Amino acid sequence: MHFESIALLTAALFGYGLISKPAEERGLTGPMFFTALGALMFSLGVPGFSADHDGDHPLGTPEWVHTLAEVALALILFVDASHVSPKELWADRVWIGRLLGVGLPITIALGAVAGLLLCSEVTVIEAMLIAAMLAPTDAALGLAVVTNPGVPLKIRQALIVESGLNDGIVLPLVVALGCFAATQAGFSAAETHEGLGWLGFGAAQGLGGPALGLAVGWIGGKAVERCASAPASMTPGFQRLAAPALAWFAFAAAEGLGANGFLAAFTAGLAVGATTDRGRKALQGYGEATGELLALLTFAGFGAFLVPSLFSEFQLNRLGMALFALTVMRMAPVSFALGRTADRRTRLFIGWFGPRGIASILFLLLIGDRLSHPQAVSQVVAWTVLLSIFAHGMTSGPLARSYARASA
Repeated sequence: MHFESIALLTAALFGYGLISKPAEERGLTGPMFFTALGALMFSLGVPGFSADHDGDHPLGTPEWVHTLAEVALALILFVDASHVSPKELWADRVWIGRLLGVGLPITIALGAVAGLLLCSEVTVIEAMLIAAMLAPTDAALGLAVVTNPGVPLKIRQALIVESGLNDGIVLPLVVALGCFAATQAGFSAAETHEGLGWLGFGAAQGLGGPALGLAVGWIGGKAVERCASAPASMTPGFQRLAAPALAWFAFAAAEGLGANGFLAAFTAGLAVGATTDRGRKALQGYGEATGELLALLTFAGFGAFLVPSLFSEFQLNRLGMALFALTVMRMAPVSFALGRTADRRTRLFIGWFGPRGIASILFLLLIGDRLSHPQAVSQVVAWTVLLSIFAHGMTSGPLARSYARASA
């Protein structure tokens, strides 16, 4: 255990927390700070963050980053999905349906075509994989937008629900494309499963995970709802602890049975959101805080192990693909999907605030290097996330306030 790195990370977490409100108002968000901190720790050779770390996983990341990625993604998928209540989903069905049913497929298709044109070295499957990994949005990177009461509630809810659902919707596609890409690169099915962990083959992966997750979420949600309403049964503290417990139980149980743990965690969150009312706020509050902590640590790992190679092995076409992903690839499909249901300013606003963050990083870490061109794929995704962390972090506050004034 590297106590130096733990001490630095926890001190930074506490120190940034003390000034987090004025820092975010001035455009310095937590993901920006921890990404830069990770890069700094790597450059200083801090144990655990140095280039000569032990226990490498694919893409040159150490074992702790890979483990953290799995734990974080399971909880984030669960919490995001639990926010989607059937009532809110039905109320916003027009915009949500257009964003996810029309905009998301077009985004992936457009990204795949651009990947082939701008990164000619990648295969068709890898181009599709890049597009799928970059399709999910991360509302946390544009927190000033979804928490600004001046921004119309309908827009904030649409961004939150879209972000909560699109990573789970894209996940099966990432699973399938990752399997195809690994097989195309010459890895056998057995090697692919062993090397990529969750990228297993067979019906158990696609069907077993969701079935188990629905059962865990439904039973767990009903139990929390019933016990939270009985004063002598469940303390508020354990209501909050229920979120990571259910998320990680669904994940671990599914993986232990040979199913897909991430799909299990996502569907468990959907079931909890549909069955829990009274205990949902307490459950989500702690889950969000824990997920944010794991996400910030993941951003530190991202800054340390994926960012440096972007500059030491710089290639303009990969940067160009990242810029395309943050602009045309997102904004054009959103504008087309919303059509006449929203004015031009709103379409541009929603289109711009589709930051790429934790889901894209974790998909990349979990897929690893079992590809024909792992460096090209990883650099495109890493460039996109890096640019998004800073571009959306710095613009979310000013643009949200500007949009709020225009909407008043």
